[in-house]
Amino acid sequence: MNLNWKKNDLTGNYEANFSAKLMSVSDRVFQSNNEKATPYRVATVQLEDGKAVSGIMYDANYQHGVTVGNTYLCRAITSGQDDNVLVTVSHLTAAARATTKDFDFSLSKVEAEVKTDAGFSNVK
Repeated sequence: MNLNWKKNDLTGNYEANFSAKLMSVSDRVFQSNNEKATPYRVATVQLEDGKAVSGIMYDANYQHGVTVGNTYLCRAITSGQDDNVLVTVSHLTAAARATTKDFDFSLSKVEAEVKTDAGFSNVK
């Protein structure tokens, strides 16, 4: 897998997003050993090369409804100090990102300039 790793300035960990097929998710709910005792479930996802790896799905994501066999957005997280990677699985399905071609965008078709940020000032 060729991932785009970025350092998380809050945690110091390195993170990369990817898509993977959900192979299984546990019925049993565990509690994280953080301050909030965040509930999660053990999940198994299939990487692009066919390898099955374990990860976690936060129970809040699970409650949105997931289907084994579907492809979901995931995040790989590592400290960079060893070979361990935590995979977190989202409830968001993986899809191709929209491009300007999908909307027939062209600068020559722009009719007016937007004078406000329309609430998207934090979107990068």
